[in-house]
Amino acid sequence: MWRPNKRLKLAGGDRSKGNGVFAPWRARDFVQQQLRRWAGRPQLKRDPLDGYDPRIRTTSYVSVWRRKAIALFPELAVELVGPEFPLHEFFFRLASLAVQAHKTHDDAVLRRVHGFAEWCLHQEGDLWREAGIGFYEDLFAEVPWEEIVPWLSPFVSDQVKKTWALGVGGERAGQFEKLIRDRRHLAYRTHAFATGEIDAL
Repeated sequence: MWRPNKRLKLAGGDRSKGNGVFAPWRARDFVQQQLRRWAGRPQLKRDPLDGYDPRIRTTSYVSVWRRKAIALFPELAVELVGPEFPLHEFFFRLASLAVQAHKTHDDAVLRRVHGFAEWCLHQEGDLWREAGIGFYEDLFAEVPWEEIVPWLSPFVSDQVKKTWALGVGGERAGQFEKLIRDRRHLAYRTHAFATGEIDAL
């Protein structure tokens, strides 16, 4: 049995504004009440999520995100090939993988993880939500921010501000902004999205 998805949007609040009902502040512990769509985030003109075409009927169909994840993360491939492996479970594993890679300074893993997470933020719907609310909120709760910031592009930095990664009310936004300013003269670390590797998969 997969763990229930507790990363869904809370009723009565907007994460970009930082109000709502919550239990412990870490994302995976939020009390699920009902799913609400995010308001105010960019609506990118993309193909339908996972590239699904309802006219196509085939048991060999593999979603775009799953295909890319299998190629990037062979350590999770056995579970990913099963269509029943839920998206929120994958991002839970991905966050755990990232936390361990940051602890051991494994740049080979980090360039894959951060690259995939950024690719997901450029998508709509579930992928954006799971990357933003699931992955980044968990990561910011577990890893020193000065180790995360070098991997964040300006786009990702802006998206993170729309989550509760900086605190429910954005109370730690000043700390985040200072880390960004201190690195303004440096390029962010090159990862699998920046190089175009993910788009090619």
